[in-house]
Amino acid sequence: MARTWPLMAAALLLAGCTAGDPVPRPSPPPAVVPTGVPTADAAPQRLPFGAEPLWSTTDGKQNRVELAGDALLTFRGDRLRVSDARTGAIRWSVSTGDPAPGGGTYSAPGSARVIGDPARDWSVVTAYRDGGERGLIGLSGAGGDKLWRIPAGRTGDLSLGPATSRTATAVLTTAGRTRTVAYDLDTREQAWTAAGVRPAAIQDDLVLVERTGAKATLIALDRETGKESWSLAARYPRSALASTAGSTLIVDRGEGAAVVDTLTGRELTTWPARLTDCGSSATILACADTGAGPQDDQAVTITTVDDAASVSTVPGSTGCRRLRVWEDLMYCSGPDGTARAITTTGGTADPGLPGIPEAIDARFAVFSDGTTLSVYAMS
Repeated sequence: MARTWPLMAAALLLAGCTAGDPVPRPSPPPAVVPTGVPTADAAPQRLPFGAEPLWSTTDGKQNRVELAGDALLTFRGDRLRVSDARTGAIRWSVSTGDPAPGGGTYSAPGSARVIGDPARDWSVVTAYRDGGERGLIGLSGAGGDKLWRIPAGRTGDLSLGPATSRTATAVLTTAGRTRTVAYDLDTREQAWTAAGVRPAAIQDDLVLVERTGAKATLIALDRETGKESWSLAARYPRSALASTAGSTLIVDRGEGAAVVDTLTGRELTTWPARLTDCGSSATILACADTGAGPQDDQAVTITTVDDAASVSTVPGSTGCRRLRVWEDLMYCSGPDGTARAITTTGGTADPGLPGIPEAIDARFAVFSDGTTLSVYAMS
């Protein structure tokens, strides 16, 4: 994405000079300021999206919002809706109870997962039920057409878990007993099953699961075989996955957070408070430090070098509870709903965002004020 901030800064400097003004005396060239990092006395820079939204909707509060190519996906309760991100026109929508291709009805499409390349050929995985039978169904992102269907058998309950273009997971519950089942999306067959665990994420060639019950802990299973690759049980008797970011995991260890290497499960560093809502770009890995209460909320950045990691607080980020990351900026919002964009050094890039950041990519930025969802074009 072409950056526009330096041009905007130049425009601000030129705004004070008109044809009738005296020509200013030449002065030394200004110091170079890194893009997106204002100096302490500089005016906040406008972020790279339009001043007015392309469109807005008041279609209730969404549980989740995602961008995929030129489409906006909104997940609310038992409904999935796919709209044109530029115009807001609805392309297709499914709700619980709607007829599913091949028989039966859709089940909880509001929990559907987007798989594939979001910028190109993407699709959606959701669940269906047909009498006593449950299963998974893949739908085309373009039009919602059926791509495939995998029966899971007659089970008491099925909850969709994380999915990628190669593997989909589900939690099956029968007679009070829970098990995770992984499906190979190339062969459309069950790959493996693991009892007493729930899937939390799929990273690289691992399925990260959390053991249920009194000894809840994070375990990594091989994506193809289901065999255990590593476990945090010995180090953290009670642990859960907080966030994933590339080759790094953020783990809730009960007494704060740990930064863990995804492939090995090795601890890189720890932090005394819980870290949530992490996001990453090519230059930033950031999380919200929820602290002891809203007054202690702040943003932190995590730097990983070789076999070690460090966590640093972001100056001026007090009150930051929810984070979205885009390139070299953190879009931050607090419990009161106010939102702003800040840099890793604590500079304010924009003090008044149009709402809480929901989703951002190279083409669109989506914000919500709690009742209205608005889509802006990135410049």
